[in-house]
Order: sequence, then C-alpha cells, then structure tokens
Amino acid sequence: MVHRFVFIAAVLASHGSAFGQAAPTISSLSHSWVTRGQAVELVVNGDNLADVARVIIDGERGLSAGIIQADSQPNVKQSRVKLTVAADAPLGQRELRLVAPGGVSNKLDLNVTFLLVIAEREGNNTPEQAQPIELPATITGVINGGTDVDHFKFTATKGQQLVFESFAQRMG
Repeated sequence: MVHRFVFIAAVLASHGSAFGQAAPTISSLSHSWVTRGQAVELVVNGDNLADVARVIIDGERGLSAGIIQADSQPNVKQSRVKLTVAADAPLGQRELRLVAPGGVSNKLDLNVTFLLVIAEREGNNTPEQAQPIELPATITGVINGGTDVDHFKFTATKGQQLVFESFAQRMG
C-alpha cells in the first residue's frame, strides 16, 4: 500500500506543472490565407501562450510550421510561427493548433490558395483612400466594428467579367 501511494505521488509531482497551467486558446491569426510555394510568419493571438512548444496542422499535406518565438513570461497573448507552404500543397482548408505546457489549443482555420494574398492596410476607409491591388488576388483583412468600411481599387476593362467571393461569415 505504501509503495502505491509513493508511486502516485511521484506521478503527480512529475505532471504537476501541466495541472497548474491553463490550456492555450487562440483567437486570431495574422494570415488566415496563405499562397502555395511561399513561407510566411504568422502572428497567433490568444491567451496562455507561454512556452508554446509546437504547432499542429491538421488536414491535407504540404504545410510545415515551427515556433519562431517562445515567450515564457506570464500572460503571454501572442506567439510567432513560421509557416512554409509547399508548391504542390493541395488547395483548401487546414486546422492550426498550438501546444503548450497547459495542453492543446482550440483550432483556427487556415486556407491555402494559388492566388497572391494581399493584406488590407488600414487607412482605406474612404474611396479617396482606397488601397490599390492587382487582380487576381485573395484579399485578407478585418472589419473593426459595425461602422468600419474598407475600400480597394483595381484596373479592369470594359466587358471584363470579375467574380468576388466573401468568406467573412464562414470564417467567423
């Protein structure tokens, strides 16, 4: 009986740090769309991101990721990840999670496209401030509140057909 108690106490002592830390949660990615054949630095925002040890990507093959910055300070709300997308990576959605001493985070969706990915630059709130872009492209950005409006400008020719698709609601 004494040996069992000692063994259980030793197991609890060796895993005690995981029990005392909250699981990481991620709330946003600086890039939710990535282009085949490119590498990008992602900023992952959330809570309990101290000592992030690795990145899990679920879904089709072709993506690899590693931690650039692992901060061990308390209340870490950001982690940096280097993501590499193979040139032949299948298009579509993946799930990204982070692993830290407190466990595995929730998932956020990450999408692979063949198009150039252009990040919105703030200060494009009026037609006069419209951000110039080249088409075809995937444009990513954030609507900051109910009154935020973003404008973009591009060149098109008379009779040219263009297709625009919004993923806002589908991406949360």
